[in-house]
Amino acid sequence: MADVIVVGGGLLGSTVAYELVRGGMEVTLVDRQDRGQATFAGAGILSSASSRWEEAEDRRFAEAAESYYPTLVQQLEEDGGGETGYGQVPVMVVAAAGDRREDFDLLVEQLRRHAPAGDGKLRELSADQARERLPTLGEVVGAVVDEQGARVDGRELRAALLRAARGRGLELVHDGVDGLLLDGDRVRGVSLRDRALEADQVVLASGAWLSELQLQLGLRPCVSPMRGQICHLGWDQGPTVAWAVAVGMRGHYILPRPSGRVVVGATRERGSGLTTELTAAGCLEVLGEALRVAPGLGQASILEWRVGLRPVSEDGHPILGPAPGLGGCHLATGHGAGGLLLGPWSAHLVAEGILGRPDPSLERYRAARFSRT
Repeated sequence: MADVIVVGGGLLGSTVAYELVRGGMEVTLVDRQDRGQATFAGAGILSSASSRWEEAEDRRFAEAAESYYPTLVQQLEEDGGGETGYGQVPVMVVAAAGDRREDFDLLVEQLRRHAPAGDGKLRELSADQARERLPTLGEVVGAVVDEQGARVDGRELRAALLRAARGRGLELVHDGVDGLLLDGDRVRGVSLRDRALEADQVVLASGAWLSELQLQLGLRPCVSPMRGQICHLGWDQGPTVAWAVAVGMRGHYILPRPSGRVVVGATRERGSGLTTELTAAGCLEVLGEALRVAPGLGQASILEWRVGLRPVSEDGHPILGPAPGLGGCHLATGHGAGGLLLGPWSAHLVAEGILGRPDPSLERYRAARFSRT
């Protein structure tokens, strides 16, 4: 019998499992390999300074998450995880043709509102300076840059986590979880399609699919899927290794990779359910915004489309830590479009709590706020 069962093999679940086996626990990771896992589709922009946060506490949490990445990458290197797809890259916020300068100035003010005094991470660029960093840009109404940004490939990072975790004894099971095994008010494992797995503790990191278990958890509806359609373009007209990431005023992005692949996206479709089909309107939105901001990408080829189902919490905040009223059960979900930025740090904190080292910064994100009682 394992010490802990982790349900869900995306970035959150894989990181929790890795952190726990690194802490000396026996862990089984159960992953149904559902089509549409958000980790496999997300672009991977890591820049707390260029992201929009309504409250200072969320900005501080994001800064801690961004700062944790180098530590995690180093640990994975030590444990033989291999390539993670992580690298430093400037991240720009760009107002393009059709955007108003007044709206851009308000956005920059919002981005700087919760920054520490003297932070200075966002620096204004001229139009020519912005185009030097991303040559495919068109008209530039305004631009600021976070020089300390980074990017990560979610697929590569997840694969590195699993390689490192399996090297430390992780058991990986490809199966679906039908429900939780309960003994009164305590979890005792999970039921699979044709058998049961027992453990002292269970971590639910099943992303948008947590919605299938909410009633058994005794929670009010707290997580729903938000579909994201994303396009990968191919650029063969010169190197992209020095290109910066661009985030548009309307929330869409352009993320160049050193390989010549350029990721553009994404839709944010609430009410999509657990459906992973591409739509004509979604494709039009993604390519239309990419070409509005960077018309030079019109010469790029289309390599592939990806669809991810982001788990969005009802109040917009992650759901982390113990499930209320159900001993031994823990949650790690609800990050919406911020999963690749916030996920590893969130998973680290959940694992630390299970290992007996709870962190007070999780109080804000505990699942108890969704308790039916």
